[in-house]
Amino acid sequence: MRSYNGTDNSTTEVSWLLIFDNVNNFDILTDFWPQHDNSGSIIVTSREHVVKIKAYHIEEGIDLPPLKKEEASNLLLKLTWHEDIPEEQELSLEAAEILGGLPLAMTQMAGVMNRKSLSSANFLNRYKEEESRQKLFSLSLKPKIRRTTYGHTLATVWALEELKHSSGLLDVMSYLDPGGIYKLYLQDTMGNVQLSDYPKTTTAYQDARSELLDSSLVNRSTDRFHKSSLTIHRLIQDGARAKMSLERAEETFSAAVEILCLQWPAAQTGVRHHIARWQEYEKLSPHILRLKDRFAKAGSGFRSRWITNLSFATILNELGWYERGYTDQAVECYEIARTNVEHIINTIQRQASASQTKTNNINKPLALLAEVHNNLAGAATEFNDGKTALHHFTIYNKMQLDSQGAKSNTSDSRLTSSFFNLGLSYAMTEDYDQAILSFEQAMVEASKLLKPTRINTVAYGCLHGSLRDP
Repeated sequence: MRSYNGTDNSTTEVSWLLIFDNVNNFDILTDFWPQHDNSGSIIVTSREHVVKIKAYHIEEGIDLPPLKKEEASNLLLKLTWHEDIPEEQELSLEAAEILGGLPLAMTQMAGVMNRKSLSSANFLNRYKEEESRQKLFSLSLKPKIRRTTYGHTLATVWALEELKHSSGLLDVMSYLDPGGIYKLYLQDTMGNVQLSDYPKTTTAYQDARSELLDSSLVNRSTDRFHKSSLTIHRLIQDGARAKMSLERAEETFSAAVEILCLQWPAAQTGVRHHIARWQEYEKLSPHILRLKDRFAKAGSGFRSRWITNLSFATILNELGWYERGYTDQAVECYEIARTNVEHIINTIQRQASASQTKTNNINKPLALLAEVHNNLAGAATEFNDGKTALHHFTIYNKMQLDSQGAKSNTSDSRLTSSFFNLGLSYAMTEDYDQAILSFEQAMVEASKLLKPTRINTVAYGCLHGSLRDP
């Protein structure tokens, strides 16, 4: 055996190799570490990052990355005896990507596929079902190549149930974007997160973070904004979510939403175009999109609980506005927000009707629903879809009229702009008579404003410009 530090032409050979595999307690290394014989080599494998520091006599430390996609796919094909099946080639790439290139994960899941006679397509369909994923993580089935003395599953290797300080922190992180979660987001919101085991103090947060780092469940990183963040493997996120009950999933999802809402820079209607907030929006958007995707892919049990979260609908509407440059993505955010807030409003009205009480808590959901319709109409205009724009602008205008009630002598800019936008959408559908009526009403409402807006001038131009030309 040749020394690792020797050159290709070196004649120096080591006489022994000592391996400490999967070390959890580093205090025992001192008892077994050779003190005098320097003619050998030692390999230590562990999930603990501190093993790389000099205090443990280790000169070289390597963080082993996951397998590359093609390598992982080839390993999965070999373990499942699917190397010669053409239709498995492409699907195995997708399966390998979902399993994150982790050899242990692919070995375990290959065993499941073999015992259950699952093709890659069958496995992918089962894995994507959030509610059934826990069973996959808990199975311990023999693959083609397996050490018979190795009785662990993915769930027991990660030892998520044995975490003493960090369960709440890890569970919240399992709903966020794995590529980089700012420590600022996790630490600054400690006292405001309504989750019983989420860290409440700086010391508690540091203990939780250290436990996750020491077990290699998360890693440190620095992003392009030079901000310190934590990263987490997607498969570990899946494992954390898979062990949650419906109640725990609802609490954790709500906590993640709460953290993002607290960090989202609030802006009043009309000043969202200010670019000072855009960098913060850019940092937060991957996490909100991750929550959106989790909601969209969740089973009925999870969705029936998450759909009642008004803050989730609110932040989706906010993100949709920011994502308007990607209109399809913005519309998806708006549509989920619309469906959810309509469900919330219907629930409030149904409960009030059953108990014969007033619906005092309905104003905020109604205001959000009106804004979502306005944003959907705006997105439709970008697609030059006059019919859809007219539909949503009509609903928005009616909701603004309803909210004004009997205040016939007062107005606000939202009602004024709703008539103006309604006129534009009528013009888009070539209903010019209705467009003129809407522009005229926009001018009436604008005259009631304490500070006249540009809408009055633009509406006047539309009325006395091309719309009235013969």
